[in-house]
Amino acid sequence: MYVAPTPFVLADGTENQITLIVPENFALTLTKELITVGELIRIEAKELIIGYEFDLIKNEIIAKTTSNPSAGKMHKFIACRMKQEPGASVSITS
Repeated sequence: MYVAPTPFVLADGTENQITLIVPENFALTLTKELITVGELIRIEAKELIIGYEFDLIKNEIIAKTTSNPSAGKMHKFIACRMKQEPGASVSITS
């Protein structure tokens, strides 16, 4: 079974914080109560995982990949929180 990564794996500064992460062009109205605590950029990888193969004898899982036609494309996001709970700034995990 595959479990999608949680924000804790994808972004630093989100632990124990209520954080809203949305695409940069999302129609979000920042107010006196909602502030930006980070800007994140995700760059698409050269390859896409299209499947997995599991070797029962070697107890190994092997990812099957293909070229990503959108490799290098940048996706920008903003991280927001309520002003009374600013916490740590948010950044993409390296």
